[in-house]
Amino acid sequence: MHKLKVKFYFFISLIFTWPSLVKASVLQDALTTAQATNQKAKLAEADNPAFLVGEIIKYALGFIGTIFLVLIIYGGFLWMTAAGNDQQIEKARKILTSSTVGLLIVILAYALSLFIIDVILSATG
Repeated sequence: MHKLKVKFYFFISLIFTWPSLVKASVLQDALTTAQATNQKAKLAEADNPAFLVGEIIKYALGFIGTIFLVLIIYGGFLWMTAAGNDQQIEKARKILTSSTVGLLIVILAYALSLFIIDVILSATG
């Protein structure tokens, strides 16, 4: 009786999961096709110098943004471990303030450069 119950539950779970497995397979095929198309488009754009400059700016600003994020975490850690030490709290506050301002500058620079690169790419064809 126990084996019959296990087979029944397996059969029921197979019935309910089969459509999602088929759907996942179809979605994976569509995703692979879309990625191949996107890769071909990127290779065509790679010849454009404006695209290359835009990619360099994007990665550089992403790296700088990561550094500011680590500094914000470090400042928060200093603040949380200060245990009432006013000098350490003031140091953490300065780090947090400077890092937040720096991160905002990086985000605005990224948005501005993305806009400018898009305008240049659309103007050049």
